[in-house]
Amino acid sequence: MEILEQIPLEFDSISGDTARCTKCNSLTSQIDKSKISDKIPQKVLEFNEKFCRCDKCNQIYWEGTHIKKIQEFVEKVKLGRNRA
Repeated sequence: MEILEQIPLEFDSISGDTARCTKCNSLTSQIDKSKISDKIPQKVLEFNEKFCRCDKCNQIYWEGTHIKKIQEFVEKVKLGRNRA
């Protein structure tokens, strides 16, 4: 919070739509899960509809619970900042 008091950072919502690959930092693109169903654990396929693949190294990503937790953290930071 001390940093945010000194630097006017803006926070947006967290989304996999603008994500970059954590392995090679390249852009990712959405891909239909039927095209990658053999590369993903069955439970992941059952509980997720939205998948992305790295345009360069083909790493596959999905919005798991970590995205929700990060968004909740960002909201708490925003609230804390507004109270200061």
